[in-house]
Amino acid sequence: MVNRREKPLKAYEFETESRISTTVSLTELLDAGARFEASSYDSEARQVRREIESFRTGFVRLYGDGGLVGWCSKPIRMKRVYVSPEHGIALFSSSDILNIDNRPSAHISKKDNPVLNDIKIEKYDVMVSRSGTIGNVGFAGDYHAGRCLTEDALRLRTASPSDAGFVAAFLRSRYGRLQVTRSTYGSVVQHIEPVHLESVIVPKLDSCRQKKIGQKFVDGLKQRDEALTKLNEARAMIHQDLGLGKARQHGSLDRSTTTKVSQLMGRFEASFHSRLSQTVDALLDTSVYPKQSVGGFMDNCEVSAVTKFRKRIYVEGAGIPLLTSKQLFQIDPVDKKTLGRGRHLHDIPEIGLKKNMILVTCSGTIGKVMIIPEYMSGWGASQDALRITSDSDEDLAYLYAWLSSEMGQVLIKRMTYGSVVVHIDKDMLSSLPVPVIDAAKRKKIASLVLDANALRDSAWKLEQSAIADIGQHIEGIELSV
Repeated sequence: MVNRREKPLKAYEFETESRISTTVSLTELLDAGARFEASSYDSEARQVRREIESFRTGFVRLYGDGGLVGWCSKPIRMKRVYVSPEHGIALFSSSDILNIDNRPSAHISKKDNPVLNDIKIEKYDVMVSRSGTIGNVGFAGDYHAGRCLTEDALRLRTASPSDAGFVAAFLRSRYGRLQVTRSTYGSVVQHIEPVHLESVIVPKLDSCRQKKIGQKFVDGLKQRDEALTKLNEARAMIHQDLGLGKARQHGSLDRSTTTKVSQLMGRFEASFHSRLSQTVDALLDTSVYPKQSVGGFMDNCEVSAVTKFRKRIYVEGAGIPLLTSKQLFQIDPVDKKTLGRGRHLHDIPEIGLKKNMILVTCSGTIGKVMIIPEYMSGWGASQDALRITSDSDEDLAYLYAWLSSEMGQVLIKRMTYGSVVVHIDKDMLSSLPVPVIDAAKRKKIASLVLDANALRDSAWKLEQSAIADIGQHIEGIELSV
């Protein structure tokens, strides 16, 4: 039966239909293990594979006999006993491997856990998510090594760091990601297994070109580790000046407390009057340094929120990348959407990101803080993050160090309201206290943060250059070695 339309299809409609339909030969069906899921025969993934199969110098397997990856972990399920950070070992989830701050989501007990050594991460491991969201790729550096990874991600190991960098770059490219995601199985929660990686093929480059691409990823990883070291040093300087370590030694962060009626401040939530938040208040009140509000700390400071612009016109290719509050904190934002420039130019002043702007998540997960690196300038972000801008990059950098510190996080999160989905608003953020420490120390802290932000920008550019090099080699564009 023919589906008749009143108007003929436009060119772009024909193009869309051709992408979502395909034919499969019996041979191809048998080679794929007699799988009948449509995703296994995705037309774009098949085209990618054909391009690699026709590569002028051939191709190799990613994993298996003669493959680039010599070892791949097997999923190990275990009993988890969650503990506080000081009593356990960090456990990264499949989503944590993309976290720009390398912060694990949980810590598990070291006692009576015989599989800990089998799930530990080594430096230069390539981590690939295998459950839920498939194909996210992390590259393990100093802040991953020695910690643990859940069974929802695989660890791949190669003969050298540059080989690992090349594998990470390839799997982050469309040529690798599409091959991995086509192998998924499951209806509600999708998965892949190590055996599925044996079907992934990689273009066979000469050793010099492959090493050059891999080394870019390794250099980017080193810069990310250096950036995190500088940020941790900046936060530690604030904690040391305000005496957080001394307060922690006396155990004052864990005790229950009572609150006077005069101190309620119109809030009846126990979290608002926790011992932890009272300790931070006491440290600020007894400090030799004055304190000001976020809104009054900097010249021409503006704390703003994005209104919910409902009608969004998404396009493929060139456009305005729009990040969710989760994607803001990913090393390489996955599946980001792009807005049509012509239809959303008037939204740019409100949703647009600028270098060294501070974003604070304000819905759902509260208080995650990001300082925008240069490569995100001109991108957009959703209404789930508040913006802080100022004329002074130095003041913004110091404010970022404070808000992202342990004490700053306590003050932000205590302000949350709501039951199912919690929120904070711009007035709450604007009223948070900021310790105005010695000018010389503030300058040093700001310098550390700005240097770290520049390193993250440099790392991003190195990684994107490596990914682009792979695409250009496959497409037959000659590059200088």
